[in-house]
Amino acid sequence: MMAGSSMDLLTGWNFEHSRDRAAAERMITEQEPVLVIGSPMCTAFSILQNWNWGKSMQRDARLAKAYQSAVQHLRFMVRIYKIQMDAGRYFVHEHPQSARSWGLAFMQDLARCDRVVKVTAHLCAYGLMSRDDWGRGLVKKP
Repeated sequence: MMAGSSMDLLTGWNFEHSRDRAAAERMITEQEPVLVIGSPMCTAFSILQNWNWGKSMQRDARLAKAYQSAVQHLRFMVRIYKIQMDAGRYFVHEHPQSARSWGLAFMQDLARCDRVVKVTAHLCAYGLMSRDDWGRGLVKKP
C-alpha cells in the first residue's frame, strides 16, 4: 500500500470552503485511492460540549455556528465515503463512539448500509496516552 495525500488544515485544505471540497472530491475520483480515512473533528459532537450551552447568547451563537460547520464537514465526508463504496473501494470513519454525530440521520443511513461495518476500538489498546496531574496514563477513548 502506498501512502497518499493528507487533506487537513495543516496541509492547506479547509473543507469549509466549497472549492476545497470540490478539489478533494475531484482528486479522490481521479486518483481512485483504495482506502480513504476520514477523521473529522469531533469537538462539536462531544457530549461534553452540552455543558457549554446556555451560558451566554454569544457563546451559544459560536457553538451553533461551529456545530453547523461540523455537520457540513461530516456530510462532505459521507459523500466521499459513498464515492468510495460505489467504486468498490474502502473507507474508515474515525469518530468517538459517544459522539452525538452518530445520531444524525445521514450518519445512521451510512451505518445501516450493507457494505458498512461499524467497529468500536478502545484506543488505549493501541497505546493512546495522556498526561494529567497524576502523571501519564492510557486513555480510553471509544
